[in-house]
Amino acid sequence: MSAVDFGALFHLSLQQLTLEQTVVTDVKNRCMGFLLEATKQIQNRLPANIALWRSLASFSPSVMLSQVKEPLYSLELLKLFKGDIGQLDIQYKSVNLVQWSTANDSNPEALWTEIYNYRDASGERAYGDLALFALSLLALPLSNADVERVFSQVNLVKSKTRNRLSNSTLSGILRVRYGLRRQSICCNYYGNWGGHQKSGLPYLPDRIFRLSRHQCACVASRGKS
Repeated sequence: MSAVDFGALFHLSLQQLTLEQTVVTDVKNRCMGFLLEATKQIQNRLPANIALWRSLASFSPSVMLSQVKEPLYSLELLKLFKGDIGQLDIQYKSVNLVQWSTANDSNPEALWTEIYNYRDASGERAYGDLALFALSLLALPLSNADVERVFSQVNLVKSKTRNRLSNSTLSGILRVRYGLRRQSICCNYYGNWGGHQKSGLPYLPDRIFRLSRHQCACVASRGKS
């Protein structure tokens, strides 16, 4: 019981109350039982393939570029790879021999993008298989929250008055919405359109299309999705 840390607020509250030691012990036992049951319930709600998700850490920049790392065959994620495992193993073992400029655990996508774009003296992607595999793993959703958000956006876009939208048009609208959101760009921002000279179209300054924030549909919908 003494090894359990119930928190500072719990102990301060006990000090303010004049309770007998037997009551204090009973309260602590109840609290400890609650914590144990909560831990069990959380473990029961974890996905069955939790070991698969834990092995994602092997593809973090600090682990992947380390001189000492787990062999490729020991990774649970290897079962998801469809390709030449021998070539993948060669790339996995030698990727740490190159000096990369974006080796930061807080942004693994930048490292794997750099690795994918790297070309050797012959112009080949020396680590293309490994980089594509890692990028595909990073794209796996850990929960269905993102999928639920997409469904919410579909309901907003394909309303009763727009029920004849084709799947390709609906997909294009959603891609534009999420693309703007990732870049934190409002839908009424056109910027200095660089293609107007090549296309022969007149230059359309951004101020012509600029709306107030309360008129912007994408700003209003950000808090709903």
